[in-house]
Parts: sequence; C-alpha cells; structure tokens
Amino acid sequence: CILPFYNAEKYLHSTLSSIANIDYSNIQLILINDGSTDQSLDIVKKFLNNSILKENHKIINNNENLGISYSRNVGLNNCTGEYFFFADADDIQNCQRISKPLDYLQKNPSTDIVYFDCTIGSNSENFSKQRKFPKEMNQENSILFQLKRNHFWSGLFLARNTINEKFDEKISSAVDYDWYFNLFFSHRKIKFIRESFLDYKTHENNTSRNLSNSLLNVRKIFRKYRFDILKNQLLN
Repeated sequence: CILPFYNAEKYLHSTLSSIANIDYSNIQLILINDGSTDQSLDIVKKFLNNSILKENHKIINNNENLGISYSRNVGLNNCTGEYFFFADADDIQNCQRISKPLDYLQKNPSTDIVYFDCTIGSNSENFSKQRKFPKEMNQENSILFQLKRNHFWSGLFLARNTINEKFDEKISSAVDYDWYFNLFFSHRKIKFIRESFLDYKTHENNTSRNLSNSLLNVRKIFRKYRFDILKNQLLN
C-alpha cells in the first residue's frame, strides 16, 4: 500500500483506519510525506503506534513538496510485495479492496492490473452514489471510452509488482490518465470489474477541479504517445 500525503491532517486518521480494516493482513504500508507543513506526520506516527500496521511500514519524508507523481514513484521504488496499490490520503478503503481484485488476478494470470469502481461523496455519511463505468464499455472496447474520459483512477486498482512504468513527473495533473496510456502502450493487460471497493471523497482540494490545468496536461499527454498506431490497430 503506497500512501503519499501532503497537508492531509483532516483525513489521514480515517484513511489509515480503513486500511487497517482491510480483510487482508499481510500489508506493507509505505507512507510518503510530501513536505507537509501541518500535523499530518504527527497524526500518522500516533496512529501507527497503536495499529496493526506498525509491524510493517516505512515512512519516507520528501524535503519539500515534490508532487504526487514524484511521491508515487518513490513508493514504487520501495515496494517489495507481489502486488501493490495506491491509497490517496483522503479516500476510504473498503474491507474487500484487496481480496476481491486479488481473486480476479489469481484467476486471470495474464492480467497485469485490475481496476474497480468507487462510491462518491463529500463526507462519511454521504457515499451513496456509485461512479459506475459506462454500460456499453467492456474489456475489449474500454480504450475507446478511455480516450474520451478517464475512467481508470490510480486509487482504484490492484496490480502485480512486475509493472515498472513510472509516473511522469513533468505533468502536474491528469497523472492517472497519463499513467493508463503508459501502461497501455507498454502492452500491459488492463482489466476492470464493476464492483465498488472505495469511497472517494470530494472536496475543494481535489486536483481534478482545476479544469484549465487538467486540459493543458491532457494536451501534453496526447502529444506523448503514438495514437496514430492505436488508430490503425482499431481500424484493422
């Protein structure tokens, strides 16, 4: 479990509690403090002192705020488990967030990464709306839907640790969108299941709210990859 955090004192206790309640006990927790200036680090240390997660964890401190892509890459470089996932500092993990995707990966050994769905809300009492993948999207045509809108968020997957694609640290937003295409053009087998195993918290600090910055970065992403090759593959 790779958990970067930056000034997340409002959310960290609930997030860590949900990770501790996951129904899979053999978890290595890698925490990356991305230059927090609030009480985030103290909250993390206090929680770990009284948690089952204290047995196998690592805290890495960035000297300054270096961004989510840099921090996730640090986590990937320190990951030793057979599988890995990212936890955002403000999301609530479902107790089956490992066991159900893991069951899929074990039954489908050629699959590298399995995404799942989430519920969305503004607080712990209001996670009733499931995000939902489009009804028409399936395992074969998902790339077409992904081109139009990002359906595969980096907090919503379990992956084999054989994946070694890193996040682009030059992109400040839409990093999940970019990483998906990084996986796709590296010929990783990407699948999804429609069940929800996470509560996604909406608030004023969500990076996706900055639409103009996201649009700028999406334009960068579309210049990075050989989409002409993809177009020819789809036409054929």
